[in-house]
Amino acid sequence: MGICIPDGFERDVTTYKSSQILAVTDGSNIVVANNAYAQATMIAQSVSAGVEMKLIQGKGMTPRMAQNIALVYNLGERILYDPKMTYMNYLIICFLAIFFQQLMLSSMGSTFIRDSEYIAEGNVHAKIFGAVSACFVGILPSTLLSVFIVLKLFHVPMAGSMLTVVVLTIFFALSIVGPSLLIASVAKDKLKYSQFEFMLSLPTFVSSGCVWPMNQMPKLLEIIVRACWPFANYAKVVQQVLVKGMNFRYVIPSLLQLGIFSLVWLPAGIVCYKRTFCRESTQGSVM
Repeated sequence: MGICIPDGFERDVTTYKSSQILAVTDGSNIVVANNAYAQATMIAQSVSAGVEMKLIQGKGMTPRMAQNIALVYNLGERILYDPKMTYMNYLIICFLAIFFQQLMLSSMGSTFIRDSEYIAEGNVHAKIFGAVSACFVGILPSTLLSVFIVLKLFHVPMAGSMLTVVVLTIFFALSIVGPSLLIASVAKDKLKYSQFEFMLSLPTFVSSGCVWPMNQMPKLLEIIVRACWPFANYAKVVQQVLVKGMNFRYVIPSLLQLGIFSLVWLPAGIVCYKRTFCRESTQGSVM
């Protein structure tokens, strides 16, 4: 950011002529640019008020009277949760959420496809639940370790309850089982599954409300996003819990939405998985 002061600025000010200062800002990073522009505006207003007070005092008024005339009101500000408005603090929690999602999808898909013959026979529901539980138990420690590193090493402020985050994470893990089964049923191959799964990271992250507020999206798009993928009911909520310290009762609507998503997509995923891999195992045994 740069400040350009024109020639003759002091002369114009002392002769009561309006003058202009130019603020040039690099807008390639909107968070940094907004922060810099806001600070520059505050500084310019403070300097302008100071100059006006000096000019008023030059007319014989006392400093106190000049201050009352120049400063009709003072604006106090207090930025909560992230006073420096840093880019990392704003997005890092959502990055951790997408990190957990991709790990769970990758591990579940690999298990569903690699052990398809075993899972598709007998009690399919119990075997799927066992596979998902094993993936979750293996991945949760690494996710918690990542949160600890972000908290202690990078000093990202976190005021919320980790227990609430764990409950949200369990519901989210269950909600993506159905889509994972559907993708595995369509792909039937670990490489194709991985390609599609990694492709999901960007659109699910961008449409989750972490980058752009959900209430600023078209209502139809928001409905489609929430109906097709549960990340919008997880990442932003986790961010608000950890950064704002949001109470558990405010998380309940998101938990209900994740539960409804699971009730709709999980049976559909199981049905498609059984039709795909049971048929393949039957054909293999016949041959």
